[in-house]
Amino acid sequence: MENGDVAPTSVTDRIEREANILCMRDQPTLKYDLQKAESEGRFVYVDMREKYTAYIADFLRSQKLDKLLADFYSQPEHRFIHNAMNGVARGYITEIFGKLRVPAESVFPMDSGKDDLLGLRFYANPEEQWLLPTADRLERIGALFECANDTDGDRCGGILNRDGFINLNKLLAMICDFVIRGLHWENHIVIRTGTTSTAIDDVVRTLSDDGGYDIPTPEWDQVNSLIRHPFYSVRKVTGDVEYALALHRFPCIDTEVGFKYISAAMKKYDLPAAVAGEESGGFTIKRFPDKDGILGICMIASMIAWHGKPPGEIWREHTERYGEKYDERLDIWAPNNPKEKIINSWLDDPPESIAGQDVLWAGGTYHDKVEFVLQDPGGGTISRLLVRASGTEEINRIYIESSDEQVLRAIRQAALDRLNELIIEDVGNAANHHDLADRIASTGMTFMTESDRERYFDAVRERMGALAAKEGEEPATIYRRVLHLLTLGMDRDVNVRHVAWGVDIGAEYYHRIFGQD
Repeated sequence: MENGDVAPTSVTDRIEREANILCMRDQPTLKYDLQKAESEGRFVYVDMREKYTAYIADFLRSQKLDKLLADFYSQPEHRFIHNAMNGVARGYITEIFGKLRVPAESVFPMDSGKDDLLGLRFYANPEEQWLLPTADRLERIGALFECANDTDGDRCGGILNRDGFINLNKLLAMICDFVIRGLHWENHIVIRTGTTSTAIDDVVRTLSDDGGYDIPTPEWDQVNSLIRHPFYSVRKVTGDVEYALALHRFPCIDTEVGFKYISAAMKKYDLPAAVAGEESGGFTIKRFPDKDGILGICMIASMIAWHGKPPGEIWREHTERYGEKYDERLDIWAPNNPKEKIINSWLDDPPESIAGQDVLWAGGTYHDKVEFVLQDPGGGTISRLLVRASGTEEINRIYIESSDEQVLRAIRQAALDRLNELIIEDVGNAANHHDLADRIASTGMTFMTESDRERYFDAVRERMGALAAKEGEEPATIYRRVLHLLTLGMDRDVNVRHVAWGVDIGAEYYHRIFGQD
């Protein structure tokens, strides 16, 4: 690994194997005093802040962005908020802009103090639910937009302006347009992960075909690499096979989820990237080998300055040029059984249609992901649905994309209905009150309707009654044991997680079980 590159799969796989062996042996972890280690010369602290900010400033100058930034952000009505979310990125944007002679008051720092509790956030992510509560600050200080970094500063998932939240799917497409048309970055590849919106493909396709720009598209004639993976199963293809395969050929290079795959693609083709990114908030440009949220915010600010307009207006003009794309990602907490069953059952028996849309393609990897390409019966709107199971948390990530917002909403509800049915069904398999409490604690109710919650807790009561009969106990005894586990006996992070997503699971359980007439 050189030049700050990310660890490749061969390295991360070996680390995982070694960690698994250590866990199996259950050996005590060796510890060493840091001060002693430093005094013995085992390591030294290096402060790279000044060199880093100077490097980024020099890069922006090399692209002739210093005057653009200074002219635009010197105007009082163009100031913006940098929300560091109490993470390590605090102060960096101001320092970089200072080196470019951009007035310090053009960047309004927010949550820029050191706080180990991150302002009592559960997640400090630059995403919609964490930025929307700060929307009033745009009005209060007259800011054009707000941008944020996550705690370690490598992501900048989206920005907020008075039109609402603009996610990175849209920003990647807008930045791709900016660097190619505005900065004339030709002979640059474009890379995205498989869960990232095809809106960026629309930009590359239009600029390559109609705009005459030189954009290498080395994989456009191939079915994308995700489908060529040996573990991927094609389960259903409806109608013309070549037509269905064509919907899996993209002008962008399409990779697995994870920045190490993006980095590997950059090395493979040995070309600079106009944009290389993933919808979760990380992206890079040129030959920078890893995601960098601070550089990302500088590029977003430059793109807005080049257009000279608010971000919402830029996106509206973008859709006029490249077409509309609606996208959404849902993160849904679910116990392990329904989390994987929604994937495996759809792969075992793909439906003919979802939300009134014909299934042209169904495929995926068992226990990991299932994806559908959908088309309305009239042969027009193409939509995509992808469900992934997190490998580290009890979460399903549901990605939906469509050129029709109403169709997207219908697909969203169909996917939620399917998962909620499996979650409700799973309650009936709890082996004892400990298992039942664990399944309840693993269930996120943020996306459940009131009727779903009623049916869920009906199933909970039914299972607790069955457990009580099996153990020769009164149902109220089981109710109270589960309540204890969901409140006093539950891991603090689980409780905080639920509250962060708008549900106090202990209070919800108490209300539904003990608050009945």
